[in-house]
Formats: sequence, structure tokens, C-alpha cells
Amino acid sequence: MIPVGYAVQLYRKDLGKELIKLDPAQFDSFKKPAKPKNNDVVANLSWQKNPKTGKDFLRFDAIHMNPEGRYLQACVWFALLYGKDPETIKYVPAGMSKDRAEYFRKLAKRAIEGFPQVAKK
Repeated sequence: MIPVGYAVQLYRKDLGKELIKLDPAQFDSFKKPAKPKNNDVVANLSWQKNPKTGKDFLRFDAIHMNPEGRYLQACVWFALLYGKDPETIKYVPAGMSKDRAEYFRKLAKRAIEGFPQVAKK
């Protein structure tokens, strides 16, 4: 199993009470281009136009990883698919600090090492 979900759980545990829980009920109070703060690795927020009314609305995707989450996910996949330590990854996405990328690589390693895999027979 590829423990991406476990990596997300570890990330959220690391944040603890600092994790911002988004409340879609508050989205109507935002005016374009403003967006609520989000420090999770899951959830994407984007402004879109309603095709019927033409009004802008804040779209909330609570299922897919955002750019930071996709980097974390890629680190986990890379390590498992290629049998390499994720801390050896050199790539840092544009807009992400080197320290943040290093944190995600270490987090990927923790997820891989800490996830109980099903034993092969």
C-alpha cells in the first residue's frame, strides 16, 4: 500500500490545533479575489463563474490535494515506486521554500517507515 493518506494524517497531527478547518458556510462572506486561509495539504479553493447566473462563487474542492499536498504525495510515491529515500529528492516546486519541501520529504519518509504494511506470503 502507498501510505499517502497516512502522510496526510501525520501532517495534520503535526499541525495540531494550528490546522485551519475550512467552513464552506462562511465562503459567501468572501469577495473575489479573497480566499480563506488554508494550511492543510488537502482542499483547493478557486473562484469560478456560475454558468447560469454569471455570478462569481468560491469553489471548494475538499477531496483533492492542493500543490503542497501533491508534492507530499509525489514524495511518497517516488520513494515506494523506486525504492529510494524521499530525502534524496532535489526538486522543489516553484513557490515552495526549500525548508517546506525538506519538511514534506521528511514527512514522506516518516509515513513510509511508520505505516504497517501487509506482510507478503
